[in-house]
Amino acid sequence: MNISVERQKIIQIVGFSNTGKTTLVTNIIRKLNNKKIKVSTIKSAPTHKIEDHGKDSDKNFFSGGVSTAVLFSNGTQITFSELSLEQTIGLINEYTNSDLIIIEGFKKLDFPKIIVWTKNIDLSLFNLDNLIGVYCPSNIYKENEKDVKLFVKKYNFNLFKSDEQIIELLLEEFKL
Repeated sequence: MNISVERQKIIQIVGFSNTGKTTLVTNIIRKLNNKKIKVSTIKSAPTHKIEDHGKDSDKNFFSGGVSTAVLFSNGTQITFSELSLEQTIGLINEYTNSDLIIIEGFKKLDFPKIIVWTKNIDLSLFNLDNLIGVYCPSNIYKENEKDVKLFVKKYNFNLFKSDEQIIELLLEEFKL
């Protein structure tokens, strides 16, 4: 299998826990899906572990299987014991016809990324490489307008107040 990260269009959504990243990602997926654009996602979950729910596929995996696959009526779920992010991207490239991969988390990667601004923004996020913008929902923007404008101007970022604005950028930049 040829693992090529370059052929896929990838965007990252970054921020700290409970900042709305998943909500933003699911909204973007839903709206792009409505436009017939196929999206795959990869989520960083370093504090979580695969759980054993007592199902046969779990038993297979937790008995030492290096991978297990379950084919449901509405999709397929594959679990691997060890797979790097690069290999995961390679699998998505090889076995899906995704138009876009959205990576949630993995702050230190070198893909274009958008920061999710929250009430208590961690300024260390602005030191990440390849930042293209800040997502600050309208309700939070109103409360933090002065600070947001200052950072957008200082770092020359795009400011996104809605998921629609991010989608417009994705459509234009990635030619989706």
